[in-house]
Amino acid sequence: MRDFIAAFLGCFTIVLIGLFFTGGNPWAIIILISLFLALFVTVFLKQEIRIENVEKKLEKLLNEAQDIEK
Repeated sequence: MRDFIAAFLGCFTIVLIGLFFTGGNPWAIIILISLFLALFVTVFLKQEIRIENVEKKLEKLLNEAQDIEK
């Protein structure tokens, strides 16, 4: 949940700055865009962590298999 909130606030800030320089739009649009961006960023970050964990487990299993063969 903390990862989502951090991603949401980061995206919110980026969208807010972008809209400040391009013209004022309603806050609802800013929050909606930030929400969708934060969802995508959070999903990708979680996937990256899961992939790293799988890689570590696979490396451990390969090392154990090599030790058994010796």
